[in-house]
Amino acid sequence: MPTYTLTPAQLRGAGIYNSFEIPAGGGSSFTNTYSFRLDGTNTNLTSTSMPSSVFGGDFTVSCWVRQPGFGGVRIIWDTGSSTSLRLDGGRISYLTPSRILLTPTTGEYDDDTWHNIVIVFKNTTNKKEIWADGQLVLFTDNIVSYPVTLTGFNFTIGNTFFGYIDELAIWSSALTSTQIPTIYNDGVAGDLTPLNPVTWYRMGDEATWDGLQWSVPDQGSGGYDAVSNNAAENDREENVPS
Repeated sequence: MPTYTLTPAQLRGAGIYNSFEIPAGGGSSFTNTYSFRLDGTNTNLTSTSMPSSVFGGDFTVSCWVRQPGFGGVRIIWDTGSSTSLRLDGGRISYLTPSRILLTPTTGEYDDDTWHNIVIVFKNTTNKKEIWADGQLVLFTDNIVSYPVTLTGFNFTIGNTFFGYIDELAIWSSALTSTQIPTIYNDGVAGDLTPLNPVTWYRMGDEATWDGLQWSVPDQGSGGYDAVSNNAAENDREENVPS
């Protein structure tokens, strides 16, 4: 970075107009380099510190997934026995806390390309939304809402998922139809800081390997860090939505 020397007159208030230019920027820019590869059997990430209050009212969960066409039920994230998001034969399926399975009638997402999936749960109005790649693909307002509880290992990422998961974030609010397309960002995962997530797992980025497992810090406001289970060091790969 260049350095500048101010004259005594400038320091006394004579001004610095046209004396020099300060380069734009200077702060660190957002980069996304790594995601995690899950093996579809027993590799996952868990947060044992996340309280049920994160899902106590309205909430939103966003994640990026890339799955080759291997079929079957592939759980992307879940809260134990309460609620979960999965791909079922390539179709998005969301299991609500009231044990109702919501599945859009169109779209298959096991084509080995990156997709952004967002669940919006409006507990106060019974409204549920599923968004895929910035588009609303399912809406319902006739399903009674039940509280979400966290059981077992609490919040789990990739329980039976085969493929890649990146940039998973949770809000304790319902994001709007204006905010959600900005997450998709024309297929490029971006900085979620302006949306203030409670939990934000960058997945491979910011994660550290201790020789036995990955530690994935929560980049949101909650501080609910996660760790890997049955993962290898090379499960973090340079494969991201871009």
